[in-house]
Amino acid sequence: MQAHRPLLSWKLALYSPRQKLAQISPAQTIYHNATARVITTELLEAHLVRHLGRLDPPITPYPISSACRWARTRPNPDLTPFSLRQNRRSDRRSTHAITDLICSVPLWLTTATVQNFQARARETGGLRVDHHSPLQLSHLHQAGDKDRKLEANTSSDQRPLSAEYKYHRIPGRRSNEPRHACSCNSSLSISKCGAPMASPFSVPSLIMEEEGRFEAEVAEVESWWGTERFRLTKRPYTARDVALLRGTLRQSYASGEMAKKLWRTLKAHQAAGTASRTFGALDPVQVTMMAKHLDTIYVSGWQCSSTHTSTNEPGPDLADYPYDTVPNKVEHLFFAQLYHDRKQREARMSMPRAERAREPYVDFLKPIIADGDTGFGGATATVKLCKLFVERGAAGVHLEDQSSVTKKCGHMAGKVLVAVSEHVNRLVAARLQFDVMGVETVLVARTDAVAATLIQTNVDARDHQFILGVTNPGLKGRSLAAVLSDAMSAGKTGRELQAIEDEWLASARLMTFSDCVRDAISGLDSITDQEKQRRLREWETATGYERCVSNEQARDVAARLGVASVFWDWDLPRTREGFYRFRGSVAAAVVRGRAFAPHADVLWMETSSPNVAECTAFAGGVKAACPEAMLAYNLSPSFNWDASGMTDAEMSAFIPSVARLGYVWQFITLAGFHADALVTDTFARDFARRGMLAYVERIQREERINGVETLEHQKWSGANFYDRVLKTVQGGISSTAAMGKGKLPSCLSLRY
Repeated sequence: MQAHRPLLSWKLALYSPRQKLAQISPAQTIYHNATARVITTELLEAHLVRHLGRLDPPITPYPISSACRWARTRPNPDLTPFSLRQNRRSDRRSTHAITDLICSVPLWLTTATVQNFQARARETGGLRVDHHSPLQLSHLHQAGDKDRKLEANTSSDQRPLSAEYKYHRIPGRRSNEPRHACSCNSSLSISKCGAPMASPFSVPSLIMEEEGRFEAEVAEVESWWGTERFRLTKRPYTARDVALLRGTLRQSYASGEMAKKLWRTLKAHQAAGTASRTFGALDPVQVTMMAKHLDTIYVSGWQCSSTHTSTNEPGPDLADYPYDTVPNKVEHLFFAQLYHDRKQREARMSMPRAERAREPYVDFLKPIIADGDTGFGGATATVKLCKLFVERGAAGVHLEDQSSVTKKCGHMAGKVLVAVSEHVNRLVAARLQFDVMGVETVLVARTDAVAATLIQTNVDARDHQFILGVTNPGLKGRSLAAVLSDAMSAGKTGRELQAIEDEWLASARLMTFSDCVRDAISGLDSITDQEKQRRLREWETATGYERCVSNEQARDVAARLGVASVFWDWDLPRTREGFYRFRGSVAAAVVRGRAFAPHADVLWMETSSPNVAECTAFAGGVKAACPEAMLAYNLSPSFNWDASGMTDAEMSAFIPSVARLGYVWQFITLAGFHADALVTDTFARDFARRGMLAYVERIQREERINGVETLEHQKWSGANFYDRVLKTVQGGISSTAAMGKGKLPSCLSLRY
């Protein structure tokens, strides 16, 4: 035996049950049970004894479960875990690669044996042992220290240890045939069971290492969630759930950086009592012009539905366009931002310093907030939609609480809400996808509860107080759906059916249960007016909108106040589609805003008019429960601002006044659309009448006067930038440069 030969350079060979497949000195041979595919403890002991000499005391291995843990009970207090790891590698001389691992035989060894190993390591040289305790492993991985090792003689209390035996085989054999093997450079190395992990991009070399990497990622997610960014965010799932849904290849997204920028922008406005103001952008021209003056960009589903669907089929905002429509527009605009940012850098860094100091710098990378409508279906559809948004460049996404089946523009009639719990699920699904992708995308929760007239279901108690019911006992047993069905069977159609429905609703005396109870208490003849007022106050205290009591609880309170027999039925007036009647209000929006706040970053109440009183009520109601909530407001072009009753001065002050209430993001959804239409229509009309003079007066001169870069449209589109590309490719010169010799003379310039 060569007692002092370094272990790491030993050559090993394999034996099949029938024949030896490599000629190696018997003193350097380890036997392998090819059928069982594991190295037994006996063979391990024989190998260690053969090459390390007879140990005193002898090795006493104790096999344990392959799912070895440090926390498992030791067979003996003096024993410490010992694990044999068996890796298969590719034969470099073969075209077949074998990248899978492993067989593992966890064992227990005595401390004395460990010390003997350390002594042998000092004698042979070149052997390294792991110095870290089990509790240090997760910290090492988080710090990225995957390879730190210390010499065996650095500490007298080191405990090991696992022997690692690496081999390869000739591929192409069936599993039931003898495994032919060739001699290879292998190693027997001493390292602790569950040692610091290999690269996260490699196939795990040990089950324990795979689990260690997973646990480290769980810890990383938990640490991320503990930052200030997510201090107010609640999740019904754990960091382990997120890690389980991730792959082994970590990816990064440009939108993640833009999301952080958006968050900083909104928080800065919140601290200052101001607002980020923006509008819906249609195309790269608009998004680059907006960058000079605004700090965020909006992408409207309405604009996409009407001008840029994936199928090129325009239509109203019913969210019936392909669900990649808005993500595609986001990518269109985000790519334009990236391109003009590159183009500006090339231009500026090509200028002398003095000229660059005079040239204003434009931040083209303004965060994009995109319209996610209702999520386009169930939770899985929302997850896939949000994934697209992250991949395409969105820094923020908003989701609304309408039914995805009947979705309408916020300023159309016929809106149907989903239950509070269903929209919470949408928000959770979106947040989960963002967490899985490792991004901080800003999530905006919109509610249409102010103007909604229908709700999909009564399953959530938080919706009960706003659902309307029939209070006319004469309609008992005659539901609206049944009456309309009978009329259709009798041949009624169109206007006749509408007249029947209108008549039925007029006689139903629809109201909320709370209003019904108030009327019942006020109508009691057996009590004094003073007692009526006391009972009404008690009712308001017990069933105030912020308490969100269920209908069953409200009926118990009503019975206690002496109106148990009140007739109220919310099933009778249900529509033919099965929807319940809903009384929209700011109070309903507040209830929903409070429910959405723990799962969203910004809350948006859609309104039907620019009403400061409504804005104040919503902000006050939400902030009473969520004082740090950020709010958003749609400065809708659907409002008739001239008919709002505001003066020009009040209109000018509207954004700042609402911003002081906490509305940190304010936007005109369709301003890009309307501006495009206005300029095109007025110019086309004038051009038809006056020809080129109309263009010069309305467009070219105005571009020059206002310093609009599109005046030099070739430069704006990047001709100079790609001339730089050509010259770089061709060694610094190009005879085909777009802005070189041969370019048509032009007097176009932003300067006279």
